[in-house]
Amino acid sequence: MSNKIYLLSDADSPKTGSKKALRRSNLEELSKERENFYYQRTKSVEIENLLPMSMIKGFMKNLVDKKHQDKLESIYFTRKEYFDIRLGKFYRETLKKNKIPYCDNKSFFEKSGTLKNDYKQKLCREFLATDFSYEKLVEQNPELDRIIKNLYNFLKKKKRFKQ
Repeated sequence: MSNKIYLLSDADSPKTGSKKALRRSNLEELSKERENFYYQRTKSVEIENLLPMSMIKGFMKNLVDKKHQDKLESIYFTRKEYFDIRLGKFYRETLKKNKIPYCDNKSFFEKSGTLKNDYKQKLCREFLATDFSYEKLVEQNPELDRIIKNLYNFLKKKKRFKQ
């Protein structure tokens, strides 16, 4: 169906010997063997962790009651603080640390610490509605810059494949 496949996955660590670990190993081998298949993992625990800090902070408005949204302006964090933690857990801990109650009636995180799917979709829609320049998108984010460049270089290769 496609003559080129670029597969990106997040870095959540599967248990040694699990089906997921075996699948990841197989994909890495396939990527080494084939010029038309490229498999890459993020260094961050979830794909969402690659989003710009302004996006991560701005999304918090979806997690608290309107009467508390003015308190969000005082929150400060760095990329390093949310790089290697599941985003739902990061939001929960950040709001708690800043004494901002999150909406109890809207649980936005799973037990694993990730955002629930409907919140992931909402975050995605908000991101797609923004107009980040490339420079702003990769600002203080060398990993995302590397991923985008790898994807670009993979796609622009013009190789002839055997029929």
